[in-house]
Amino acid sequence: MDFFFQRFFSNLNSYMDLVNNWDLDFRQLDRGDFKGSLMQYGYGDVQIGITTINRKFDQRGSAPEKSITFCMLNPESPPIIWRGIEVDHQKVMIYSAGDEIDCASEPGFSVTGCSISESLLSKLGRDMGMHRPEEALTRNKVLTISTQSQKMLLGVFAETNRKVGPGGVGINTEPVRCALEVTIPRLILSVTAATQDIKISSPLTNRRLRALEAIERRLVMPTTPPTTVGELCQVAGVSERTLQYLIRQKYGITPKAYLQLVRLNGVHRALYRTNSRKAKIADIANDWGFWHMGQFAKDYKGLFGELPSVTFGKRLVRRG
Repeated sequence: MDFFFQRFFSNLNSYMDLVNNWDLDFRQLDRGDFKGSLMQYGYGDVQIGITTINRKFDQRGSAPEKSITFCMLNPESPPIIWRGIEVDHQKVMIYSAGDEIDCASEPGFSVTGCSISESLLSKLGRDMGMHRPEEALTRNKVLTISTQSQKMLLGVFAETNRKVGPGGVGINTEPVRCALEVTIPRLILSVTAATQDIKISSPLTNRRLRALEAIERRLVMPTTPPTTVGELCQVAGVSERTLQYLIRQKYGITPKAYLQLVRLNGVHRALYRTNSRKAKIADIANDWGFWHMGQFAKDYKGLFGELPSVTFGKRLVRRG
């Protein structure tokens, strides 16, 4: 099935809903209105996506199923923290099918992603004389590529973008089909096959990485989340000093600020997604540990640039 769309967004939830095949759960970590752009298209076993977002995010969710996804930061993008290490535009991130995203990004984040079915990669790899490339790429890794390889990849993506975009030949045409099902996958396989793996080495010990994982598991549970730094320390099994280091190292903010932002993002998502006609803003806020509605509304507007009632109203518009 072929598809193409290009959109600009001022609503984070609308953006996450529209991204095809990715299950996104982004948490905004700085104050201000959300602005994002997305071009996404696909044909057969290959899907391309180019996105830019203007705020700082804790990016969560999962990559497309039944595909291996290759992501490169665009040259204008600031570096990110991906799985505990810093990644810049000279590296390619590889996701196995359904992998956790786990990324901390800064304002101006811009990335190009290419998802290729495991079956197509296997076929093309055999044609190129590679032995089961889909298995070699099923581990999460980061590859450093040469400047020449980077320019080649970005050049092919840019040319294909022009062909499918406004004024181009369109998605369901021979030049685009050839680029998506042959040229781009073969080039990616060639680049990754010639590249040495970089072991993901984090400045964090295994114990501290497990502490971060415990925090994340607890914060996505459908029960009242921790509301104090002390509770977060208990969840992670670390001291407050260690927790300060962990959160600052990954997100650049204090644990108290991070916890507040996670809870506000939880309310933001719940207000937009609820389908209950009996739902009330106060009840949803209470579920996330907010009890003083005046202060909650002020903090919410400070982060998202709109009152909770405005977000709540958008859910009615979405439902029709």
